[in-house]
Amino acid sequence: LNEVGEKWAWAYLASLYGEDKLDFEERIDMGKSLLYDDYKNADEPYQFLAHQLELQKFVEDPTIEFKGRIHLDACNSGSQFTSALTGDLAGCLATNVIPTISNDGVHTRQDAYLLVAEKALELTRANISVESDKEVKSSLRVLENLLVNKGRKLVKTSVMVSTYGGTARGRAEIIYGLLREFEVDRKWITDKNASRYGKIIGDSITGVLNGGKAFETYIHSMCMVVSKNKKPITWTTGDGFHITHRKTKELRPKQVTLLIPGARRQTQILKKIYSKDTNPVKMKSAISPNYVHSLDAELLRRVALRMKAADIYDTDFIHDSFGCLPNDTDFLLQCCKDEFFQMFSLDPLAVLDNELRNQVPSTKDAQKKLDKVEYPRIANLSIEKLFDSNWFFS
Repeated sequence: LNEVGEKWAWAYLASLYGEDKLDFEERIDMGKSLLYDDYKNADEPYQFLAHQLELQKFVEDPTIEFKGRIHLDACNSGSQFTSALTGDLAGCLATNVIPTISNDGVHTRQDAYLLVAEKALELTRANISVESDKEVKSSLRVLENLLVNKGRKLVKTSVMVSTYGGTARGRAEIIYGLLREFEVDRKWITDKNASRYGKIIGDSITGVLNGGKAFETYIHSMCMVVSKNKKPITWTTGDGFHITHRKTKELRPKQVTLLIPGARRQTQILKKIYSKDTNPVKMKSAISPNYVHSLDAELLRRVALRMKAADIYDTDFIHDSFGCLPNDTDFLLQCCKDEFFQMFSLDPLAVLDNELRNQVPSTKDAQKKLDKVEYPRIANLSIEKLFDSNWFFS
């Protein structure tokens, strides 16, 4: 470990413990205080233990080869992308694309999940104040109590999937499962309540992360217009990767009888059969998450190639979690910011819009519908302040 690597090693121990919202220097001090703490108290107990053992060896002999790794995770990557795409200032602040600086100059880490939970609590209390039905009011008080005591956990999954094709029905299913997990009185664990709570949380997500909803509405509308030509929809990422988005109709499955090698009896399976025709409805539901994933993947490729170009090969990437050795972490973080900024310097939303419009059928009806599609640019927002954000990836 060099001087920089040692700092990251200590800070990362605090992050694995659950103190990732602290300032970097505070995390270093916290990490040192956790050197012999019980790993069972950590948010990530086994990762914490592995890293802790490496640091204990380092303290005994600073010249040893440190085998721990650092992973920097995006702060809700899907919402970071859709907020930056649409120029959603509130969304960029909530997901730390742009730093939140108080009047006294203090840089604070924002938590989109907590912000949504707070908004949901505000909406719930507003609904309680005007609700006349005693049964409904009582059910809303159950939600109020959950949001006060377990708010972040209650909304987290719904927020995470909101830019990846999350639906009202899916949100209700998530909430239903959490009501059971939280051991809420069985009286309140109903589909009706799950839907009621899910709607409030959904409205709260839109209130905090406006860009995600604006982009989803736009790309759904474009998909329905473009898919009328019964062809796949295509787009190209900023680094030249060509994407083909295609969903086809599922037909009646075919029953197949086969004999597995070495088996005495025949086995019957159902083989799914698909038509050659595209399915506009399925294409619509999948295009928003597929496009956002294509941006995720582009950033990953860009950062991986930057690291490789710098002769740094000890890296690993899992979706929006980028890992390397402690000594290289400062460079990794700088690469993440540089490449994210470069991606949006190319205005990917304008590029996508142009590509989609060129695929619209040349019929009068299609052109008429195209004219009604609203371009989802909320504001012309510059993200240059990204370079000052301490929690863009952390």
